[in-house]
Amino acid sequence: IPQANVPRGLSSLVKKRKPDVKQSKSSEQNDDDIQQLLDSNIPLPSDAEVAFWTLRAQFPRSEYEELRFTAPVILRSQLYALLHEHIALDRDLAKLRQDGVIREYALLSDGRSSTAFVLIEDLRNLVTERTRTRFEEDLKKRQDQEVGPAKKARKSQQGKKIAFSAGIQEEISNLENEFHQDMSAIDEYLNQILPRCSALYISVSDMERIIAHSRQMPVVTKEIESLVNRLIKLQLLLRRDESSYWFSMPNMGLVLGWIRDGRRELLRAMKGARFGQVLFEKLSKRRLARSKLGTVFHIRDVVGRGDVEVVATGQGPLLRVRPDLDMD
Repeated sequence: IPQANVPRGLSSLVKKRKPDVKQSKSSEQNDDDIQQLLDSNIPLPSDAEVAFWTLRAQFPRSEYEELRFTAPVILRSQLYALLHEHIALDRDLAKLRQDGVIREYALLSDGRSSTAFVLIEDLRNLVTERTRTRFEEDLKKRQDQEVGPAKKARKSQQGKKIAFSAGIQEEISNLENEFHQDMSAIDEYLNQILPRCSALYISVSDMERIIAHSRQMPVVTKEIESLVNRLIKLQLLLRRDESSYWFSMPNMGLVLGWIRDGRRELLRAMKGARFGQVLFEKLSKRRLARSKLGTVFHIRDVVGRGDVEVVATGQGPLLRVRPDLDMD
């Protein structure tokens, strides 16, 4: 502190005060840490990544049993609602897709050709966990049919092996075989097909080429048909036309229904409000009867689609539905 700026009554204290060595070292350490971080060239997350992770964290995955085997879904319209630079956003999303971080899906029930995104790691965890859980449930069901749950538990406590009839043993063997084939198909899908095809759908010829390359041997049509049928059973593919398939994921149809019905219910409620406008704070507390994705999920969707405009007011954001909006 310059001496001229120190009040007369405090000048002696300023002169006699010793520097806080501990605080000085801590400050120097912080400066070194910051400089080391800057020198390490660690890339900072883009606005698209921050928005994506924010929406993912707010997806109501664990609140309902129906969402147990559903990956968090982020709509492009929701990202548009959060970020106004849509060209930069689209560019960042394309890079995340090409880098294998996210997967893009077509919203087939939407006439505007909208899309949604899922984190690849969420998709991987969802598919493997769902397949394993179903196998374990089916296995337990077959075993309980043979010996009953009480006897099975008693044998297990006594450390004795449960003897099954030849028929049940064969069913268990078939279940195990199906499970291993499912996991093998999932492995090819996640580690070979998806990384080599970032489009919304895949043709049969492209799938043949990818599988032949991954197996390093020619594949026959029957093998591709078997793989396709298994992936359809696992809800990972959906027929698009005679020679191509949409990429999909488990319970996508359920989520798409909620997106469509929740959006419609929300917009109808806004249309019925006075002047077709409602404060965000009030609307966000409304419970929707036809969707379990949460009202805020749908508010971001309709704002990003341009169906609703946001007006700043002294009482908070005001949501106003477009007067010319076609509800059909």
